[in-house]
Amino acid sequence: MKLSGIEIKNFRSIGEEAIVLRPWSKCNILVGQNNSGKSTVIRALQKIMGLHSDKIKDSLTELDFHDRDSSNTFEYKLYWMIEDSDPDNVKEIADIIGTNELYFCIEVHANSSLKYVDWSGKDVKKFEDANRLMSLIARETWMRQVPESIIENKMKELTQGAFGLFKSSIPTVHIIPEFRQIRPGDNYHFDGKNLVDLLGGYQIPSIGQDSDQEKFKLIQKFVQNLLHLPTAVLQVTRENELIITNQDLRLPLSSFGTGTHELIIMLTAVLANQGDLYCIEEPEVHLHPRLQRDFVNFLIKHTGNSYILSTHSQVFVNSTEWVSDIQVFHLKNIGGVTCSNALINDSAVIQALTDLGVKPSDLLLTNCTIWVEGPTDRIYIKRWLELVAPELIAERDYSIMFYGGMLLSHLSFERDSTKKISLENIDKVPEELIPILRINQNAIVVMDSDRKGPRGRIRRTKERVKYECEKNDGYCWVTEGKEIENLLPRTAINRSLTKLQGKTIEFECGKYDSFPKKLFQATSTGKLKPVRYENNKVKYSRIFAQETNLDDIEPELLKTLKELVTRIKFWNDLPSD
Repeated sequence: MKLSGIEIKNFRSIGEEAIVLRPWSKCNILVGQNNSGKSTVIRALQKIMGLHSDKIKDSLTELDFHDRDSSNTFEYKLYWMIEDSDPDNVKEIADIIGTNELYFCIEVHANSSLKYVDWSGKDVKKFEDANRLMSLIARETWMRQVPESIIENKMKELTQGAFGLFKSSIPTVHIIPEFRQIRPGDNYHFDGKNLVDLLGGYQIPSIGQDSDQEKFKLIQKFVQNLLHLPTAVLQVTRENELIITNQDLRLPLSSFGTGTHELIIMLTAVLANQGDLYCIEEPEVHLHPRLQRDFVNFLIKHTGNSYILSTHSQVFVNSTEWVSDIQVFHLKNIGGVTCSNALINDSAVIQALTDLGVKPSDLLLTNCTIWVEGPTDRIYIKRWLELVAPELIAERDYSIMFYGGMLLSHLSFERDSTKKISLENIDKVPEELIPILRINQNAIVVMDSDRKGPRGRIRRTKERVKYECEKNDGYCWVTEGKEIENLLPRTAINRSLTKLQGKTIEFECGKYDSFPKKLFQATSTGKLKPVRYENNKVKYSRIFAQETNLDDIEPELLKTLKELVTRIKFWNDLPSD
């Protein structure tokens, strides 16, 4: 049987809404801002395991109850996954109940007494099944049929007895604190105290403790990888000093970086026991991102423990991409109460990364990408944003990228690429859509409606993109009129044409008119030089954009531009007007 999940209620900052650590994995990552409750969860786990330990009898204090109120009963639920190697009676119990995962719910009262209030078998109602459970758990049986109410009460009474079959599989909890330093001491401690003396015993173990030497070799191998010195040898001197020798050069550990110290402390700690639960606070301290990845890999591949890592590092959040047996949980403090969310899809991961303060600009990327059809759209939108929000700077606060018209059908604005399109009446999309949010998670999409009248509909590909974008917290702007050119201020167009033609021109173009056609018609009379917009769109778009002033922008367009500005500022953590 293997621990497969934990739920916690009413412990310190954790309120009536349970913190759910499920699905449980070998390595469980807790991420969140300062004071979000990561340390509280670790304390709760230590308290839970201590309450059931035969070696350490733990108890609750006033501070342990939510809001320091003992009427808020501390409650937790433990889940176990049943495995083929488990005892026959345990497998039979699971078979009777009809599940391969059993849970037990326990309350802890002010005097630290335990009350077993619920378990997976409480809903068993058939007499034959209930009798078999009684026999397996309490070694009792009914000799005749009994009413359902008696069966119901008896199944509840079996909670504690059934839990006793699982109690031995509750892991011992060890905490490796965030402050770690190799220093002398009377006894070894996971924070680095008296570590050198322990390593000396690993290096030359007593007869019967030969496996300790394998632990020493594992630590040495990791140090070799860390320092990129494949022949380096870790040694403990007679004076209890750690020495690293490489190609006849012997140097004390103090000559190497603090990251080396941190790794040796944590590696030694996690190798000290097997089959236990280690809670490591801020393992990323002094570690390069590559070493953080290597450390997690080591925990999973070379140890037999399970882990809780509390961290602010985005490396661990992204760890599910390259390491299996990892589950990330995002903790938040909402109104003074700790809440949790398991990261099981890209959307949840993005929320966690945002909560940690991670932004695209940290990688020299802008914090917002505006996707447009082509270069003329870029010219117009960039100019309009310069006028409406001059404090925003292109290529610093936002960038504008092209999706290329019909190529839009090959793009997806879904965060989770495994999801299928569920919107009704959407056309069949290509099997291999390009996940555009992988380029930048903060996306604005601008699309021409191509409508020829007020009742016209946009193409189904654009419906799909609009749906995906809005569903995933993006912003989608579909022009009300036919194309973006239909939004160009008429005053700016008239000034531009007057300068080009040397004669005053009054240009008019309706929402659903063809802009190039209307432009050609307006400049094709008399001695005017016809403007063929389609033949030189970039040239004319630059002229029209440059001639545009803030006062020219009409209210409808101004409203949309202000919505764009609000989004861009939000994604850049800039104050909004």
